[in-house]
Amino acid sequence: MLSLFTYKTPANFANAFKEFYHVANLKQIRNLSIVILAVTVFSRAIALFYHDQVVLIERYTAYSLINWVQISGGLLFLILSNFALNSTHWSKTGKKALTIFFILFVLLTSFAVSYVVSTYNTKNTLTMFLIGIVAVSLFFVVERKEIVLISFSSSSSFYWVWLSLN
Repeated sequence: MLSLFTYKTPANFANAFKEFYHVANLKQIRNLSIVILAVTVFSRAIALFYHDQVVLIERYTAYSLINWVQISGGLLFLILSNFALNSTHWSKTGKKALTIFFILFVLLTSFAVSYVVSTYNTKNTLTMFLIGIVAVSLFFVVERKEIVLISFSSSSSFYWVWLSLN
C-alpha cells in the first residue's frame, strides 16, 4: 500500500502530462469564464429591465456587488486565458499561477454568495459554496502542492472574513 503513495511517475511522462494539463486548465478557465460571464451578465440585464422589482430584494446591494465582481473577474480571466493560450511567452509557472488564481476566484465568489445567503436564510447554507468546490474539483487538474496552497489560501481568507464579522 505504501508503494501507491510513494510512486513517482518517470520524469519524461510527468513533464508531458504537466504540459498537457496546463493547456487543459487554461481551456477550462476560458470555458468557465464564458459561463460565469453569461450567467452574471444575464442576471445584470434582468436587474436593469426589472429594476423596480429587483431592488426590493433584501440584501440587493450585496448581491449586486458580488455580481459586479463576478462580471469583472470573469472578463479578466477570459482575456488572460485567451492570451495565455495564444501566446508563446507564458511559462508553465504563469499558467499554473493563472489556474490557481482562477480556482481561488471561483471558491471565494461562491463562498461570498453562500455567506450572504446563509446569513439570512438557514436553509441550504452551503449550496453555493459546494457548487464552487465541485466545479473546481471536476474541471481542474492540480498537483498536491497546489491543492495545499489553494486550501491554505481559501481557508485563511474564510478565517479573516469570519474574524472581521465577529
